[in-house]
Amino acid sequence: MTTAQAGGSAKDEWDRLSEHVAQTQAIVGGSWEPVDSSARACGDGGAQWAITRLGRGTSLTERPALVEQIEREWKKYGWELNRTAIGGDAPGVRLRFPAGGSDERRFFIDIGFTVHGTTIEAQTPCAPGNVDQLNAEQYAYKHSPGIDTTPTPTN
Repeated sequence: MTTAQAGGSAKDEWDRLSEHVAQTQAIVGGSWEPVDSSARACGDGGAQWAITRLGRGTSLTERPALVEQIEREWKKYGWELNRTAIGGDAPGVRLRFPAGGSDERRFFIDIGFTVHGTTIEAQTPCAPGNVDQLNAEQYAYKHSPGIDTTPTPTN
């Protein structure tokens, strides 16, 4: 069953996709900065999140093995990936599903590798959920595998 076909509540979709993203982060390694969105409205009574994670750069020598490993992992989820080159001053490689835009449920996932950083961008499928309630309870923030949500003490 692919993420696009999985279905469920907005919480289910967050849990599923954030776990896939956390597994991808573990493959690349290093520390990651989460820059995720709050829940936002989509469709008729639906909710979704955008996930953005910023990680370490990858060298030209290590990148091919990482890309291959992530391709194998992501294909297990039924994602037919598009691999493209990143041009410019910091050339690299990008994997994306679907090739452009989003699928019929408004889902996409993308990872880009350069020597300066690795960026994962994804959007959960649109699924039933109350945006105000999800944001009030900080669901995504409190249910992010691999992200420390312990408050920093202040003096």
